[in-house]
Amino acid sequence: MSRAPRKLHFLDARDMKKNSLKIRILVPLAFALFFLLGAFSLISYRAQQKELSRELAEKVRMIENLYHEHEEHETQKLGIALEAVTMNHELTAALKARDRNRIYKMTAPFFDWLRSNYNVTHFYFSDPDRVNILRVHQPGRHGDRTDRLTMLEAQRTGRQTHGAELGPLGTYTLRVVKPWRDGKGVVGYVELGQEVGNFIAHLKRMKKIIDCNTHLFIHKDFIQREEWEAGIRMLGGTEKWGHFADTVSIDERSGQVPEAVLKVMAQKHTLHPMTDVTYDGRHYRVTFIPLIDAGKREVGYFSILYDMTDRVSAFRSSLMSVGITYLLVGGALVAVFYTIIGRIEKELTLSREKLLEEKEALRESEGIISTLNTELESTVEKRTRELLEAQEELVRKEKLSILGQLSGSVGHELRNPLGIMNNAVYFLQTVLADADQTTKEYLEIIKHEIDNSQRIITDLLDFARTRTPQAKAVSAHELVNDCVGRCAIPENVELRTDLPDPLLAVRVDPLQMGQVLQNLVTNGVQAMPDGGALRIAARRVLSSEFGVLSSNLKSETLGTESEKDAALTSEFKCLGSNSELKTQNSKLDGDFIEISVADTGEGIAPENMKKLFQPLFTTKAKGIGLGLVVCRNLVEANGGSLEVASRLGEGTTFAVLLPAERGES
Repeated sequence: MSRAPRKLHFLDARDMKKNSLKIRILVPLAFALFFLLGAFSLISYRAQQKELSRELAEKVRMIENLYHEHEEHETQKLGIALEAVTMNHELTAALKARDRNRIYKMTAPFFDWLRSNYNVTHFYFSDPDRVNILRVHQPGRHGDRTDRLTMLEAQRTGRQTHGAELGPLGTYTLRVVKPWRDGKGVVGYVELGQEVGNFIAHLKRMKKIIDCNTHLFIHKDFIQREEWEAGIRMLGGTEKWGHFADTVSIDERSGQVPEAVLKVMAQKHTLHPMTDVTYDGRHYRVTFIPLIDAGKREVGYFSILYDMTDRVSAFRSSLMSVGITYLLVGGALVAVFYTIIGRIEKELTLSREKLLEEKEALRESEGIISTLNTELESTVEKRTRELLEAQEELVRKEKLSILGQLSGSVGHELRNPLGIMNNAVYFLQTVLADADQTTKEYLEIIKHEIDNSQRIITDLLDFARTRTPQAKAVSAHELVNDCVGRCAIPENVELRTDLPDPLLAVRVDPLQMGQVLQNLVTNGVQAMPDGGALRIAARRVLSSEFGVLSSNLKSETLGTESEKDAALTSEFKCLGSNSELKTQNSKLDGDFIEISVADTGEGIAPENMKKLFQPLFTTKAKGIGLGLVVCRNLVEANGGSLEVASRLGEGTTFAVLLPAERGES
């Protein structure tokens, strides 16, 4: 065996670059370092944002607590002032008399003092029916009925009540209402009010502590424009009704906040509860506290503005410093790894080249060994297959021999009694010619069953030992016509024949071929119990055409060579598709005449095609499954071949290939 020249495979420059350890290690390392830097930055950013949100939430809680403390404290002060008013007997008499001028003269100085010292902005006197007698802060307005919740609650309970409410002028006011009694009952109601702007001013004074800007916004849905503008003018403010889309601001210090930021603060319903705003290089975070009045309605909200510019700048500076330090350290680490890996890579390249040379030499040796192993395995497999085939053949022939002996013995033992019974039936039919119809039918049934039994015995004897054919030249027309004359074709089966003329004669035993065709026609008729069409045709098949047919059948085998029938079969192989089966004969080496019998019955199931020529296999209620086996044996004994094709639900076709008479053209 010649050796192929040895080829050494070395890595070229592109392979070296592609498989470089530097690329495979340093690139993922660099990605990992950048990923860690990004992850650190993201985590730090989120931590900072969380801390800012926590601080702002803490400031919101502080403002809420301050608001409630302020409301409680101011309520106590206003309550003390009301107590002092209701203890004045002259004022009580003036209230009973509904003397508006007298009440105003007595309380106007006191209201000025309250406004200067306690930021009181509203002072009311009402009769027991809640009809306003005097507004000290607006003497010209009186006579209307007060329907605010605090007034209604004071009338209902008879006790002092308080709460923040929107007045008819659209001003949000902390109100304290006290029933006025004279010992006989309620003579009226007195009310003091303090604008919530006083609380905002208080927050402004505490800005260094809370470190936030606060602004009050009232929803326009709860106020009338004209009355609100009148109220703002009364309080000395500047009305700006159209400044915002859905709200108005009553904070006079709003000019301290940039206009763009202030508009964001007024958009609570379209923003997240916490919103970041960047304006003119500064960073703000805005959140909101709902403003709930005494009727549990959200009539507005406090907008909290937290300037976090210094915190953001400090965080960015720290993050930048950490990032630069990280990149310097990471770059140095990559440079060190680059140098070390370069040395290792050089050593590995030299070792790889040596290994490739040794591997190539080993591959040549393995190739020689592999070739020898393949040849040895092929030889062993061939010998094993031949031994298995020989063993299967011996077992098959032994079983066939035993079955043949048994069949011959049983056939001879039963034939004589059946002959006697047949003669007896013939005698009865003769002497009882005038018997009733039932008797004749039963005698006919007995005769029919005796004929079936004799045919089974004939199949058994033919299977046990096929008689040597007495071959002579006979035409296909004679064989087919003789078969049709012997077979009983039911009326519901349409017989069609296609026998071209002239047609070469065949050299076969006419009796044996007649038995074959008769069996095939009978099977076709039995396959169509509900009627159908039976077609018998003949044609000439050239030896070259038969070879093509055989190769086509072999190209779609049902199984491998080793999947032979393990049951009692003779020498044939299953070839064809799921619906085709063929028996081969070694004598098929010339031209042939094909006689086919086709029915339109139910067809043969694919799983039964492999068993079709097995002795004793049958799907019929009657019969022992030797008919097709005998047909095959008789056809092969006459030098022919038997083929079958079937489609389930469409029908079955049996084709008998018989050698044409030699010497004819």
